[in-house]
Amino acid sequence: PAAELAWLAPYPDAELPDPADGAPGPEARYETREAVRLAFVAAIQLLPPRQRAVLLLCDVLGWSALEAAQLLGGSTASVNSALQRARATLGERFPKGRPLQRARPSPDEDLLLERYIRTWEAANLDGFIELLREDATYHMPPWHDWYQGRQAIHDFFKTVWNNFAGYRA
Repeated sequence: PAAELAWLAPYPDAELPDPADGAPGPEARYETREAVRLAFVAAIQLLPPRQRAVLLLCDVLGWSALEAAQLLGGSTASVNSALQRARATLGERFPKGRPLQRARPSPDEDLLLERYIRTWEAANLDGFIELLREDATYHMPPWHDWYQGRQAIHDFFKTVWNNFAGYRA
């Protein structure tokens, strides 16, 4: 048999549909983020401190029970027990398969969102900042900077506002 290919044609992209993009879209990423956020809030509100710490160390950060026991003090068995109780508490409160329930926005929230969108699309920085509460906080992971209050947020956005011009509809 011949070791070389006689002819290799390129992918006929003009004749075939685009390959499916398997990455989740923005809506799916938002739903996931909200579910994780809800889980963290539930852990803070529903679990005692030790169970909360064990759950976050083991289930979120991926630590072993031994590592968590060494950090928190205690035995591996006590960490496993606390983790089991934490999971059971959250499992009772948020059964698997139950859809995430979010309250529908109020008419005031819808109006505020519309105003944010209009000021963003109009590149109206002052109008955008005016919609913020006086005690607003802005943080953009992965950076570690936090901006507290309208003036600090305004000063930050003023330095980068024009960089977003191409992203506005």
